[in-house]
Amino acid sequence: AGTNPRWIRVDPKGKFAYVAHGGSNNLYIYSINQDTGILTQIGSPVSSGTDTRNLSITPDGKYLFAAGFNSNSLIPYTINETTGIPAQGT
Repeated sequence: AGTNPRWIRVDPKGKFAYVAHGGSNNLYIYSINQDTGILTQIGSPVSSGTDTRNLSITPDGKYLFAAGFNSNSLIPYTINETTGIPAQGT
């Protein structure tokens, strides 16, 4: 699942998992099979800032935040509730 995965967060409905990779500075998105729990990568990785160390998803599942350790940044994303793919900005 990419280089140097650091954090994983699952959306409140349990449909999508988000994995931050410190080595590649990307966010990988996976759909979760509700019957088997198997993860399937969806879309292309999304840039998540330099050396992402934490992810947080709002309780309503609409927004995701990635904290970049070396970039001293907090990147906001709006999550597409149908596809699970985050778009930078709110």
